[in-house]
Amino acid sequence: MKLILRAVHYRAGARMQRFVESQLGEPLELFLPEPAAELNVILRDKNGPRGGQDKECSVTVVIPGAPPLHLVEVTDDMYKSVHLMRDRVERAVRKFLERRRDHSHEGPPAESLGGL
Repeated sequence: MKLILRAVHYRAGARMQRFVESQLGEPLELFLPEPAAELNVILRDKNGPRGGQDKECSVTVVIPGAPPLHLVEVTDDMYKSVHLMRDRVERAVRKFLERRRDHSHEGPPAESLGGL
C-alpha cells in the first residue's frame, strides 16, 4: 500500500510522519497488502496560531475497483486527530471488505434452487 502524506498550514516533521505511518499505514497493511491500494492523508491546521478545534486529519483510502473512502477527524491536537482516525479508518475498511466478500460469495436465491 502506498502512503501519501501532505500538510496544509502545518509543518509535519519526521516525528509526525512516523506517527502517521505507525497509526494509519501499518495497521491498514494487514487489510490492504496489495501495492495498488493508496492511503492519502492530509493534515490541516484550519485556524493557524489562533488555536481551537482546528487540527484536521483527512484520509482518503483508494482501493482498486472500488469507490474511494473519505474520512475526516477534527480535534484540538493533531496527534489526537490522527490517533482517533486510526479506529475510524480501520473500521471503515474492514466493513467495506466484509461487504465485498459477502457479495462476492452470494449464490442464487434459495427459491430458485427448486426445493433442493
